[in-house]
Amino acid sequence: MADLSLSLTSSILIRIAFAVVCGALIGFEREVHGRPAGLRTHIFVCLGATILMILPEVCRDRFSEWALENGSWMDPGRIAAGIITGIGFLGAGTIMRMGDMVRGLTTASGIWFIAALGVMIGGGHLGLAGLGTILGLVILFIFDRAEAWISPSIYRCLKVTVQVRLWTDLEKAVKVLFDKYRIEVKERSYHYREEEDSIEVVFRVRTRHSENDKRIIRDLIGYEGIKAADWDRL
Repeated sequence: MADLSLSLTSSILIRIAFAVVCGALIGFEREVHGRPAGLRTHIFVCLGATILMILPEVCRDRFSEWALENGSWMDPGRIAAGIITGIGFLGAGTIMRMGDMVRGLTTASGIWFIAALGVMIGGGHLGLAGLGTILGLVILFIFDRAEAWISPSIYRCLKVTVQVRLWTDLEKAVKVLFDKYRIEVKERSYHYREEEDSIEVVFRVRTRHSENDKRIIRDLIGYEGIKAADWDRL
């Protein structure tokens, strides 16, 4: 950095330090919650994005010579686009599906977000990056508690095997049971089993109360003519 002006050097050092602080603040929250991408990962991503955005300023003279020779210029906007695109691959590696649950979406979006902060810091927009960091912390700390108050919709698949001759009579009773447990049927399909003279009815449903799963199965089995009932994954 010997050939850089004092003001530019100070500006770069401030941005680099700010990137470390912003990455550490977001990464600390992720580390506390035991997420795959923690403190060091977030610092690396934010700092790396910042350095890449600073690069055209540091090597301005060299890039100017290269631009004159090749008739082109290194656009910081293209650097930012490349950073965000590349970070997408890192974020995708943190997303995992376990049964009916998908884990890692917040971590992946956090990595993408911290890269965006790095781009802003590297571009010299420290105020905007600072505001973004504060909002990020609010989302992670405050909204994490708010999610506990929200009862999300759960999409499930319920398979019911019933004797063919009794299904018409049971259909209304099953509807009453679904209404009782506030289950909304989104779609249904029928599969006839000739060897058993039964029909398998598959209900794709939406509910907000998964704690009633066992009660629903118990009530369904209690109906005469229903041979089996069980929940399945979508």
